Amino acid sequence: MPDIPSTPNRPRSFVGPSSSTSQNNSISSQHEIGTSRLGSELAGLPSTPVPRSNLSGYGNRIFSTGRANPSSTSNEFSEDLVVRTTEGQHNVVQRDYLWGTNVSVVDLENDVRNFFENFRVNEDDELPYYKKLMINLSESERDLNFINVDCQHILAYSRRLYETLRDYVENAIQIFDFIASEKYENWCGVPNQLQVRPYNLGEEVAMRDLDPSDINKLVAIKGMVIRVSPILPDLNFAFFECSVCHFSLEVLPVRGRIVEPSHCENCGTNFSLDIIHNRCKFLNKQHIKLQEAPETIPAGQTPHAVVLVCLDEFKDAVQPGDRITVTGMFQASSIRPNKNQRIIKAVFKTHMEVFHIKKAEAHRVARERLAGPEEFFHDVADVHEMPDARDSLHARFHEFAASPNIYQILISSFAPGIWQHEDIKKGILCQLFGGVNKDLRDRGLGKSRGDINILLCGDPGTSKSQFLTHVNKVTPRGIYTSGKGSSSVGLTAYVSKDPVTKELVLESGALVLSDGGICCIDEFDKMSEGTRSVLHEAMEQQTISIAKAGIICTLNARASVLAAANPIGSSWNPKLPIVDNINLPPTLLSRFDLIYLILDNPDPMNDRQLARHITAMYATGPEALSAEIMPPELLARYISYAREHIHPVITDTAAEALVHAYMELRQFGGSRKTIAATPRQLESLIRISEALARMRFSSEVALGDVAEALRLIKTALCQSVTDPVTGMVDMSIITTGLSESSRQRLNQSVVSLRDYLSHRRIGAPLRLRALLEEYNQQNNANLQMHQLRDICRSLVEEGFISYNSRQDAISLIY
Repeated sequence: MPDIPSTPNRPRSFVGPSSSTSQNNSISSQHEIGTSRLGSELAGLPSTPVPRSNLSGYGNRIFSTGRANPSSTSNEFSEDLVVRTTEGQHNVVQRDYLWGTNVSVVDLENDVRNFFENFRVNEDDELPYYKKLMINLSESERDLNFINVDCQHILAYSRRLYETLRDYVENAIQIFDFIASEKYENWCGVPNQLQVRPYNLGEEVAMRDLDPSDINKLVAIKGMVIRVSPILPDLNFAFFECSVCHFSLEVLPVRGRIVEPSHCENCGTNFSLDIIHNRCKFLNKQHIKLQEAPETIPAGQTPHAVVLVCLDEFKDAVQPGDRITVTGMFQASSIRPNKNQRIIKAVFKTHMEVFHIKKAEAHRVARERLAGPEEFFHDVADVHEMPDARDSLHARFHEFAASPNIYQILISSFAPGIWQHEDIKKGILCQLFGGVNKDLRDRGLGKSRGDINILLCGDPGTSKSQFLTHVNKVTPRGIYTSGKGSSSVGLTAYVSKDPVTKELVLESGALVLSDGGICCIDEFDKMSEGTRSVLHEAMEQQTISIAKAGIICTLNARASVLAAANPIGSSWNPKLPIVDNINLPPTLLSRFDLIYLILDNPDPMNDRQLARHITAMYATGPEALSAEIMPPELLARYISYAREHIHPVITDTAAEALVHAYMELRQFGGSRKTIAATPRQLESLIRISEALARMRFSSEVALGDVAEALRLIKTALCQSVTDPVTGMVDMSIITTGLSESSRQRLNQSVVSLRDYLSHRRIGAPLRLRALLEEYNQQNNANLQMHQLRDICRSLVEEGFISYNSRQDAISLIY
């Protein structure tokens, strides 16, 4: 085995296999290099151990052996066993143990070697499982230096080996690294310093249950990423040079620290060694803040968070909003209140060194997995695992897409517990699949969003919140929030102090965390005006501009918005338009592609069917209500695969059909004075058509997709933008807040009130409430206060009257 190149006057930090005599002798000089880093005096998060890429031996983590009895003060770290030979002589056999344990290094090496050589998933397999993985790794086009090891495989092979890895991971993982590298060179004929990534521990620990007994052990936790730090340089190999005699010295980390030499060993000068930064070696390090997922927080508790330390290839592996399962070593570090004193706090700071990350594809759904090893597909940088199973799953998806009734299967699979509302389900399915994001900057047109925004409004108890809950289960990324419980900074970003650098940083809000997914906002009508104002930019430009505490930036918010709103007074008034029924500004309403109105109309037949549906669901479960549906986890992966791999294009035939569909929408109102569609509806037609093509895994938008998209938009328009007075579809209701008939009535009211006020004395104040009562009584009218204010606003703009906001009164000018 190759050894570390020794530098003058520098003790070696690593040892080779314990079977070597020379290496055993070097072990006894390593008694100051322990496995625990609890004594580290670095402020904040400690530096990580020596990287595997720079050192041979047992990988990249500091390793030492010692006696089984750690209380011994002797410098001899081996146990001498006397063995009587057949000739009667006594031979001394030296055995080495992991420091502080009774685990023999020789036995551990043999167990690990036998595991790699003999483990097979099926007894009929010709080659060992990990031998096949290493051969696949060597044949991969990418230069990878890691291999994922399933801890359940280790447990099935040897419980002792599994418990050793779990309890003494800091030492055992290095032996795994060394043996894996040895086997890779023997089987593939190419040297490669492999890193072993253990995962699938089988015993996930809740963040709030981590305690001191888990320190320096292998643990697995699950949560949501809420913050990712910038990439930080981590010093792991220091080069010092004497300013007097130019003697050079290399220093490796000990217990996570680089100890600066106090004097030159060549010339004896004190404090003459200077660090040469361009001769040092650094690692890419990133800190990730992982928080408990909202659905796993116990009732009445606040979420807990754990800081993850990622190295090298794990940098930028996850983004805020990702749901991940992390396997790593839980560690603790001391905190010094004053860097000039050696006093440390009694409470240590904890963090986790990451060994393996797995992204969650279908989170918050039923925990049952599909048959087969699909769970391996979403491991970070795991490109060499199970290619046959991955291709099998993709082929299964294409079989579903080729089915002639795939559209109906998807509708039946989404929210099977909700009865009817088929058009709403179709619209939400289009939102889940989404359109194609287009970058047209080369044509001078900028970017075009493919995300679809939907608003559900109507009477209470019409399953609006249930739709949001089902979408939040299926979408790979997304946040569920409520109007009253959200603030403007909670939706966008807020400023906090970084615990490591002590600088002001931005923490992501709900819209930023939903980047690439769907942000579900319930009780949309109860949001404050300041909170809703941040949605204008996010829904159209899909960015969020921030200027806080000297931080000026633009964050990506490429997320669809699914909102649910209740009418004013919890009851829909059919005599009023949608703008007057819900407390939302027209500028925000116009940014929704589809607006669905859900009313609770009494009907004995429908009520009886709904009651039977609900009782059957509680009796047998929603799966029994439909014969042919996809499981939720399969539907989520089907949607993720379509969004990632299917990008339909618009052909010339489809483009011409879209033009005809838009012209049909423009004439949908039935009157030349009313506007039934704007260019925003044309863009919605394009996005919905692309989403329908994605459902079928089609590379082109077909004429049937355009026809279905036109039907869905017409259905939404008929419900939401119909003038209750004339019964005509008028798009100006959600663009300006007034229909054409309302605008005509407003103009007539302005003329009538002008004539009524013209007989008043100039300059005499008149309160609006008194004017409203007097005007309605004399003209036998039913004018409302908000209508009177609109009329007075028009008269103020004409210069006919003036308005006193303090007295809420008007006065005649001329």
